[in-house]
Amino acid sequence: MSTGFPYLSALLGSTLTGALIIMCIPDQFRKAIKVIAGIASSTALIFALMLFKKYDFDLGGFKFTETLTWMKLVGFS
Repeated sequence: MSTGFPYLSALLGSTLTGALIIMCIPDQFRKAIKVIAGIASSTALIFALMLFKKYDFDLGGFKFTETLTWMKLVGFS
């Protein structure tokens, strides 16, 4: 099922981006760390809820697959 928007990449990307930003913030800025963690988790939750809403339970199986062609560049097929 192609939805046009890469929900899986956005879900993973929002979580990883939040973690990387938090890793760069010094420990004394605890409030900023909590705010960024809240924003990153809320964003991931929104993407997860969008995926849940678009999933067709009657068909079952894998949905929301993303196909990337980057492996052809290094010689894999």
